[in-house]
Order: sequence, then C-alpha cells, then structure tokens
Amino acid sequence: MTITTKYGNGDTVYAIRRECRNEKVTCGFCGGRGKITGADCTVVQCPDCYGRGTQTRALPTKYYPIGPMTVGRVDVRITKSQGAYSDIDADNYKPQSGREEQYMLDQTGVGSGSVWLVDTLFPTLEEAQADADAQNAKGLEAVPS
Repeated sequence: MTITTKYGNGDTVYAIRRECRNEKVTCGFCGGRGKITGADCTVVQCPDCYGRGTQTRALPTKYYPIGPMTVGRVDVRITKSQGAYSDIDADNYKPQSGREEQYMLDQTGVGSGSVWLVDTLFPTLEEAQADADAQNAKGLEAVPS
C-alpha cells in the first residue's frame, strides 16, 4: 500500500492562526511628547503613557498567516471497516471509512506540540494570506474578541 500525503518531512509550509495583535499609537493626552506642562509651567511625565509618548491599542481578533515552518512529523489515519453489526445503535460497531492527515511542525513542537490539519497548511505565504483574508471576510467581527 502506498500512502501519498500533501506534505512530507522537511517541507516548508505556512499556516494561519487567529490572534489578537496590538499596535502602538501616539498618546492622545500628551501628543506623543511624553510630558505635559502644567499651568505653573512645571513639566511632568504624562500620566497616560508614562512618558513613552505612545500607547498600545488592541486590534480586532483576526486570522494572520504564520511561517515559514518546517514539517517534522506526518500522521495519516485511514479507516475502512465493514463493521461488526449493522443493526446496533453503537457507532463504533457500524461500517466506517475515512482519511485524516495531520502534521506536526518543528516550530510548534513535534511529539507534544500543536497538531495541524492538512487544510490549515499552505505551500506559500501568498496562499496562506489569501485564506486568512477569506476567513476574516466570513464575518469574524461577529465573534467576540
């Protein structure tokens, strides 16, 4: 029996991950100076940005491409069972068939790390970005951040 997989050990892949990212913005209180001048002309550190001149703002949760990453393990599970009984209610005795292809990547842990399904990995960054854009367009804004 020959089993063919989409990716093999050592292949470079990209994935998408749902994340909440932050961005730096200019402090609105001090205008990015980090200091404020009082009515008595004393200069003090801005209480909003603590003298940094910027603040961190959370962006909406979205899908972002990640990678490149290297395939470190390939698992394929092929099920083809005629079943023991056809008139029983228990699903594990009924006929079954299916194929599941999973990967573990060096960068997310092999053996005890993240398991990635075949349809969540992409051969190029452009394909991962296109899928992330499609997932974001499906209405992620309906999901609470």
